[in-house]
Amino acid sequence: MKIGFRFLIGSLTVLAALLTATGLGAVTIYEIQYTTNAGPGTYPSPYANQAVTTQGIVTASGYGGGSGYFISMPEGGAWKGILVYDSAHSPEPGTLLTLTGQVYEYYGLTELRSIAYYQVESTGNALPPAEEVSTLEANAEAYEGVLFRVADAVCTQTLNGSGAWKVNDGSGELVIDDYLFDQSGLSGLIVLGASFSSVTGIGHYSYSTRSLNPRFEADVAADSIPEVITETPDTLSVIQRPLLNIPAIVVPGETFNIECVADPATTGWTAWLQKGNLTYGLPLANTDYETSPPRWVLTAQVPAVNVNELYDLHVAAAGLSDRTRHSVQVLPTRKTNYYFAHVTDVHMPTHAFSSDAGYDPADSSETVDFREVINDLNIIRPEFVLLTGDLVNEGELEDYTGARQYTKAKRLLGELEVPVYLVSGNHDIGGWDSTPPPAGTSRRNWWKNFGWSWLDNPSPAWPYHTQDYSFNYGNVHYVGLEAYNNSGGYDDYLPGIYGTDSFTAAQLQWLQADLASTQAETKVFFYHYDYQDQISLSALGLDLGLWGHTHYNSGSLTTQPYDLQTNNVCDGERSYRIIKVNGTQLQPLAAVSAGVDGGQITLAFEPGNTGAADSV
Repeated sequence: MKIGFRFLIGSLTVLAALLTATGLGAVTIYEIQYTTNAGPGTYPSPYANQAVTTQGIVTASGYGGGSGYFISMPEGGAWKGILVYDSAHSPEPGTLLTLTGQVYEYYGLTELRSIAYYQVESTGNALPPAEEVSTLEANAEAYEGVLFRVADAVCTQTLNGSGAWKVNDGSGELVIDDYLFDQSGLSGLIVLGASFSSVTGIGHYSYSTRSLNPRFEADVAADSIPEVITETPDTLSVIQRPLLNIPAIVVPGETFNIECVADPATTGWTAWLQKGNLTYGLPLANTDYETSPPRWVLTAQVPAVNVNELYDLHVAAAGLSDRTRHSVQVLPTRKTNYYFAHVTDVHMPTHAFSSDAGYDPADSSETVDFREVINDLNIIRPEFVLLTGDLVNEGELEDYTGARQYTKAKRLLGELEVPVYLVSGNHDIGGWDSTPPPAGTSRRNWWKNFGWSWLDNPSPAWPYHTQDYSFNYGNVHYVGLEAYNNSGGYDDYLPGIYGTDSFTAAQLQWLQADLASTQAETKVFFYHYDYQDQISLSALGLDLGLWGHTHYNSGSLTTQPYDLQTNNVCDGERSYRIIKVNGTQLQPLAAVSAGVDGGQITLAFEPGNTGAADSV
């Protein structure tokens, strides 16, 4: 460092002598770059179109295939770097240069060009330290031409046709581009959801986009690479309930029903729970075949377990075998004081439509958003999650294009470590005029992936056409309805059955009968959206309604009955809402946004997290 410092002092003397001889004023890179005048939004240099002499250490070379290099003031930092557009020279990083040239604004990018004087003062100097900034801060003029790094960021978009990709540390997205280094060889690292301990490079501005440009492979430090989600279809085969999306919460000694589709002559039914190497048999008290709807109903007794967990359910019979992941939660007892979560509008794997220009079937940006919400919820550990629809963006593409949107969504739901109760939204079971699959494709995809198979019956005389269900937990009754707008740009599927309203007459009759039959004092209703205002919470005696669809938060946290919309998960919002339950009393909280890997959560354990208590 002393040698480098001596070179610097000497070079400043040379620079001063040069400036005296040429009559030019001495300027630093900071003086060239810094301005508070936004101009046309690109903050043009106050020295634009002037000849200046300045000095800096080369931080990167080989810009644009050899047409330039970047220099920086020795201390580095905001406003202290600049691009030198100069194909006549190829200085090595660490070279201290004195340059005379013209300050030029190239479509908003400040650069030094038309180099009239080029002097190497020393080589092998230490590079300035990379400034550490957030991905949001990096999208600023101050870091144009500057060596900087972002830390603990997640890949939110993979390499596109131009060699660019994106990361986000939770503050906002930042483009990573290839003006200095071809990153195509890193495609195995640049995977959606991959986390990077750091990405280092030079700030740049081009085509109205600010970017960070790594100089070599070591600038891209991958921390973890997620498992690639399989494209193999994951459809239901035998078990229709409990499911990943309609689980069962049970206590040892109780019984619960397992509903299966199989030939009426099937024999040899067995069932068991599994979590990792833990396996518990489920004694079957009854195995009955029912005709409306046609299905087997197996009555299983919950065994004592060593670990209270969310188990996979396995069912087998003569020639049959099936599993539903994360479908049976075994608890020592149901709580009366607890909390649950509301999530809505995920739009996996991408919020872009297949008919949009530039649509990328490999885009899984909304998978990244949902995974961050899941990471938060797995820390908070609510008793369960209510997910009110638009889980996927285009349900009709599952089989038509092989996009496997439902398959990917089911895989991600399996990352939740608490039960999730799901109802469908218009993107899940709707159709779009701009896409070619026939009417009803989305609904049929939903039935194949989330149940129930008997809903796939086009006869108006068949009584089962919508997936509506309810469950009790503690002193609260929860009821979820399928909501759908069968007109106005959607596919108008079987209007004689589904009509044009949010809820069919049969659904509303079922809802009234279900609410009348419960003994619970407190009632919660969850659904996607009431398009035609068919539901009156107060008239139905409901205490809380939870919904989504329009992608913002609304409703009073103090006025009962609570009628609350929660903001969306997609588009970087990563929203969710926690509702506290105290006996029969509900306390909904304001929606919050998930950070990167739970980065916005502070943990406090009561009692202490020492392993002495069965729950904390």
